[in-house]
Parts: sequence; structure tokens; C-alpha cells
Amino acid sequence: ETVSFNSELKAIGESAFSSCQNLTSLNIPGNVDRIGNYAFSGCIGLKTIIVEEGTRYIDSHCFYNCGNVETMSLPSTIIGVGDDALTGVPMEFETKDGVQYVGKVAYKLMDNAITDVVIRDGTVTIADHFAIYNSSMASLSLPSTLKCIGKNAFGWTSKPSFKSVVLPEGLEEISEMAFNNAKFSNITIPSTVKTIGGRAFGYCTALVRVNWNAVDAVVKRYDYDGVFYGCSGLEQVVFGEGVKRVPNGLFSEGAGNTIGSSNLYSLTSVTFSSTIEEIGDGAFCYCEALKTINWPEKSSLKKIGNSVFDYCFSLEEVVFPEGVETLGSYMLGANTGGDRKMALKSVTIPASVKSIGCQFIGERCDNVEKVISFIKEPMEIGNDEEGARAFYSYYVKNAKLYVPYGTKAKYEAQSSWQDDDNNPWEIVEFGTPSAAAQIASTTTNDFSLLSNETDLSSIIVDGVYLALDSDN
Repeated sequence: ETVSFNSELKAIGESAFSSCQNLTSLNIPGNVDRIGNYAFSGCIGLKTIIVEEGTRYIDSHCFYNCGNVETMSLPSTIIGVGDDALTGVPMEFETKDGVQYVGKVAYKLMDNAITDVVIRDGTVTIADHFAIYNSSMASLSLPSTLKCIGKNAFGWTSKPSFKSVVLPEGLEEISEMAFNNAKFSNITIPSTVKTIGGRAFGYCTALVRVNWNAVDAVVKRYDYDGVFYGCSGLEQVVFGEGVKRVPNGLFSEGAGNTIGSSNLYSLTSVTFSSTIEEIGDGAFCYCEALKTINWPEKSSLKKIGNSVFDYCFSLEEVVFPEGVETLGSYMLGANTGGDRKMALKSVTIPASVKSIGCQFIGERCDNVEKVISFIKEPMEIGNDEEGARAFYSYYVKNAKLYVPYGTKAKYEAQSSWQDDDNNPWEIVEFGTPSAAAQIASTTTNDFSLLSNETDLSSIIVDGVYLALDSDN
């Protein structure tokens, strides 16, 4: 009839006491942080439920259909209530402006005809499936205290018609499908967001611009789908100052070997901020319309992961910023079947690069005309099952490799900068030797001291008086 919980217990597991019909009284101490899904569902004999101060999470269907409860006490520390956690429990909810509250949680929108929804100040969490059946919502006001927006809170079967929403600074989690099918045209992701679920803004077909300010968020997928899956009208993405990392697969369906179509058919422009240090694997994979990459004048970027711009068929020129050190595998190309060719014509690699993944420029890059490398000490390219090659020369067969003056022999000596048949590309040196180098090439005298001179109008080197001809 009763259950005792010790003072060290942190959680009550899923379905732990489900359908225990003889259980009549329940007192859960505050050291229990989370009460799991269906933990006490169907306990129809329960008369008293007391959850003490300290407990924070009551998960989905936790007390579902405990229909004979006479006394119900929940703590003010609750910050998460799962969908239908309290459905069927005869308790009085605090209600304001058509919203049911459980402590600091906005639990249910009671009137599905409400057009203007205001979540009260002090609310920390909006529960899963909060407004799942509301299709009339024209506006949504969120408090500055909000930390978490639950799964399907304003999405899934509902299709809210509000055209804008301001997500407050301080928000930390946007769960999967939270705003699925919403109609707003732009959205700003706050800097404080730490976790964002797949399809959080899925199928927001009216969405045109995303301002991403999350410093270092993690994307949790929904069946491999990314955050903005199906946003077919999205045209522009701008990363704000302060952002440190672009998450894996942010604008694609998956990451690594699971990358697939993102349905982002209109995304043409991406602007990176100066504070970004890393772009995660597959961040823009399958953004087929992407044509413009705007890098900052001064960049903190050090690493660009694997397949970041894979299947970006519309890119014609990519100039990677000075300072980047790692360029991942399969960066540019389309490495599965099909006949469509990449528009890519030119790629520039800065001198700062220390590591390049294999097939950095890969399949279907037939239109590449030139690769400009400022690297003075070419490195070996990383190995994988396809072989250690920077370029898939079966496709990149008409391009020339431009390298700094005096480095051609070094590039020719590195097999991984050659084509698949181990034959060097056509390598062209750019830049001209210094005046000192030109003079040194015609004499046995040592002119290395010239590099330390600021006034070269005249100088004596190894007993030779040298004067520059001002007319030439």
C-alpha cells in the first residue's frame, strides 16, 4: 500500500510501479530528481501523492490515469512535466489566460481557440505537447525566465499561424519539433541555447532567414533530421558574433555517413562571424542552392569538418579564410551516384592549413579550373579506404594547381597531391622571387644579408659594392 524511498535515490525508473493497484499512498522525497515515464501510471488505488521540494522532473504519463487521487502536492522546484504526466488525475491546476500551470511549468493550453497566448513571468519550462492541437494561435509571448521549450510544444499536429516569435536570452533547450510547421519568416536563436532538437523548426516553409547566436549548441536529431529540415523557403543564415562552433549537420539531414537531403532548396547565402572556431561535420551538406559564403575579414576559424559543403552544387568559388588549420575529408563534391555536376571552378587554400582530409575536392567536380594553395610545406593527405588523395582526379582532371614560387618540387614529391595514377598535376608557381634571390641566382657571392637591409640604395656584400639602378 505504501512505498519507502531512501535518501540517496536520484530517480524512479520508467514504469517502475505502473498499475500497482493496491498502492494507496505515495511520498516521494526531494532527493529524487526525476520520476520516469509511466512510473505510477494506472495506480488507480492511489489516494495521496506528495512530491517533496527538490524534485525537478515528472516525465511523460508519470501519474496517468491515477483517477482516485484525493490529495495531490507538487513542489515549486518542478521545471519539467512530460506530456499527459497528470492526465486523469483529479487535481486543481492553477490557470491563467487559458494556460494550466504546475509550479514553474506551463503544462497545457486549455482553450484551443485562443489566438494570443501569453506565458506568465516566472515560467521556466513549457511542457511537451503544450499546444499540440491549437491551430488558431496568432501571437506568442514568452517570458525572460524561460529555460526549456518541450517536444512538440507548438508543433506536430498543430499548425500555429503566428508569424514571429521572440525567443528570450536565457533559453537553454529547444526540444524536437517544438515549432514544427510554424509560419514565421525569421527566427533568432539566443546565445544561451545549449541543446536543440531535430525538426525544432521543421517544415517552417515561410522561414526566410535564421540568425544563429547559440555559442556552442548541440543538435539532437529526429530520425536523422536536422533542426531546419524541410524549410524549403530558407534563403539566408547569419551567425552572430560570440558563436564558437557551428554544430554537426545543422543544416543537413544527418552527419558523417548518415548525411542526406535537407530539403533546403532555397538557401543561397551563409555569413560566418569572426568568433567561430569550428564548423562541424556536414553542417551545410545538401544545401544545393548555396552560392555565397561570406567569411569575416578577420577569422578565428581553426577547423572545418568532414563533408561540410558536400553536395553544395551551386558553389562556384570557395576561398577558405587565413587562419584555418584543418580542412576535412569530402569537403567539396558529391560522393554518391548521379549525373549532376558541381558548379565549382576555383578553390583557394590559405598558408595556415596544416591538415587536409582525403578527397577534399571529390566526385563530380569536373568544372574545377584551378586550385590555389598558399601552403609552402605541402603535407601528406589523410588516408581512408579510397586512398590518400586531396583531389579525385578522375573528375578534377582539367584543373591546374597553383603553388607559391619555389615550392613546385615539394608538391610534386608528395604523392597525395598527385592524381590517382600517381602522376603529378600540372603545377604552376605564382609570385616572383625577391630581388636578392634573382641576384643570388647569377653569382656565387652570398647575398643573404640583403634580407636584413632596409635601405638597399647601396651596400657592400662580400667585398662587392652593389648599387640599385633607379632608372630600372
